[in-house]
Amino acid sequence: MQEKKEDRLTVYEIGYLIASSVPNEKVEEEVSKIKKIIIDAGASIVSEEAPHYEDLAYTIRTKTVSGSYDKFDNAYFGWIKFEVGSSVIDGIKKNVEVIPSIIRILIITTVRENTYLGKHAPVLNTK
Repeated sequence: MQEKKEDRLTVYEIGYLIASSVPNEKVEEEVSKIKKIIIDAGASIVSEEAPHYEDLAYTIRTKTVSGSYDKFDNAYFGWIKFEVGSSVIDGIKKNVEVIPSIIRILIITTVRENTYLGKHAPVLNTK
């Protein structure tokens, strides 16, 4: 008889880039699509940051259906922290990646607590 492996709850954070071609008033709709995927997988949202317009460090190219490439030098960046069983994280990742307006995502394991320390002041060279 084979024992069923227990699905351990883990806290994850998904960082996402929404294409700059999405109008500002439609960005929240795109975030709602991501949240729906996460919640439908049985996750509970711990915290989030609404997306904000950001210049990218490098140009990101995404392939279109026609085979050409779209290039993005800026995008809307946001993140969602959520808790879910580890067995469903691959499904969440695959479902978010197929949203046409999403140009990049990153999912990491993290802790429930807030770890943001804020921006550091620049160091002055006094020599």
